[in-house]
Amino acid sequence: MSITTMSALVAAFPGQYLPFTKAAITGVAGAFTSLWTAAGQPGAGVASVGNTTTGLIPTAATAGSFTFTNPAGGGVLSYLGRIRAASSSVGTLLLADRVWHGGAYTSVNGSISATTTTAVDRDSTGVAVELWAEIATALSAVATTITVTYVNQAGTGSRTATVTLPASAIAARMFPFALQAGDTGVRQITAISGSAAPTGTFNLVMLRRVADVPLAVAGVSGGADFAALGMPQIFDNACVFMLMNTNSTSTGTLSGSAALVQG
Repeated sequence: MSITTMSALVAAFPGQYLPFTKAAITGVAGAFTSLWTAAGQPGAGVASVGNTTTGLIPTAATAGSFTFTNPAGGGVLSYLGRIRAASSSVGTLLLADRVWHGGAYTSVNGSISATTTTAVDRDSTGVAVELWAEIATALSAVATTITVTYVNQAGTGSRTATVTLPASAIAARMFPFALQAGDTGVRQITAISGSAAPTGTFNLVMLRRVADVPLAVAGVSGGADFAALGMPQIFDNACVFMLMNTNSTSTGTLSGSAALVQG
């Protein structure tokens, strides 16, 4: 069962009300900053997620995630039906389902971990699941290239993705990996290596984007309704968190609300 008619959509509103507020944290202009550890609502998550071997599957019960109630009854789905937000900084707010994370890793020459990690279990094909590095503690003045071997959305292994973490990358910065040509998602990580050894640590995060919300004017609310959003599905137990990409060195004080509709 899913929402396929306007009548069903109208019946699903107002849905579950999901308010949010986040305190400003230091970022880098034109770059993504994770709000995972920012104070507010949802509450702050843990900077170092606590597992460098198999990794963890975060859920709506994990600190840092929006909290919501799964739909009752078989076949009923959840969707993001509306979102409004305002920030003291101009930028873009990104909502994403944090489907897997591991860390915090220390970048060393050679293999960091050869242990096969836990596979994603929400949207288990891995289609549209992206791989990112999230700085847990600031890196020293040494750049490093991280190479991850992974299983792609088609179940093909021995694929490689890379990202360069710049020297002196600050905590909460997020960097998307470039997947191997032709791949559209990640199911599982099978090995990690680094080209250099700065001090500092990072998490690996697999995420599935839910919505991008432009905040074009500081202090003025922006957002999108169901039509603009395209009614993205929120999987049961999803760990929905936020990132910001701003035009300044602060993520800004953020507030807003979303509506989770089910049918």
